[in-house]
Amino acid sequence: MLVVDIEHDQISIRRGAMEKDILDMTPEEREAYYAQCALKTREQLFMVNMPVVYRQDGHTVVEKTDGSVIIY
Repeated sequence: MLVVDIEHDQISIRRGAMEKDILDMTPEEREAYYAQCALKTREQLFMVNMPVVYRQDGHTVVEKTDGSVIIY
């Protein structure tokens, strides 16, 4: 992963924290990994006050940091 620190003008490369290659995972492990990725993404977006936007049942869903949900 390439990490850019604009404030300190630094660029570094950081390895991920995966313990096992995704190709070697069982279907159950893969599902757990995908769920963990979704939670981390949600946390990161909310940390910078950005909404989570996704498609569900043909609708666009927007979840905001204040807990409100808008369905289009």
